[in-house]
Amino acid sequence: MSRSVEERNLVGHNHRGHIIDACSWLEKHIEVFILDFFVGERGTRWDMMREILLDRFHFDGKIATMEVLVKKSAGTNFKKLYGKLFGELRYIKEQRNFFAHYVQIARLDTDDISLISLRDGAKTLNYTEQELKDLFEKILKCSNEVVELNKKVNEFLPEEFPR
Repeated sequence: MSRSVEERNLVGHNHRGHIIDACSWLEKHIEVFILDFFVGERGTRWDMMREILLDRFHFDGKIATMEVLVKKSAGTNFKKLYGKLFGELRYIKEQRNFFAHYVQIARLDTDDISLISLRDGAKTLNYTEQELKDLFEKILKCSNEVVELNKKVNEFLPEEFPR
């Protein structure tokens, strides 16, 4: 253990902020996919759908909505083409919830960053600094993949969808 409790707390808070911020951007990229799928052109309808509908969805609901839209288009190729991405998105959503809702604690026996939930008993999650960096990179990778899907959203539209 090379860092003081204060230093470990600062490192943990820094990583925690980066992870939550990256997840917020990922969530916005998913929203854009959904909006472009249903509305297409930016404007009043696009803004209203985001403000009235999507702002009321949980992160999980946005992932599930995007997954259904992609699955309907990809059909039997879904799992091969996109299964890993949506598995990663669900994992990231779970991790994001931990970072958003669990309390960070500094343990005296390790340099790990620890999060604790006291709901229904104590549950502690420990992360090394490398694991936090890896999680952040995974979030960025998924964000980039969603952005790439956004670029070809028209390929996912049913033929009868007029544009």
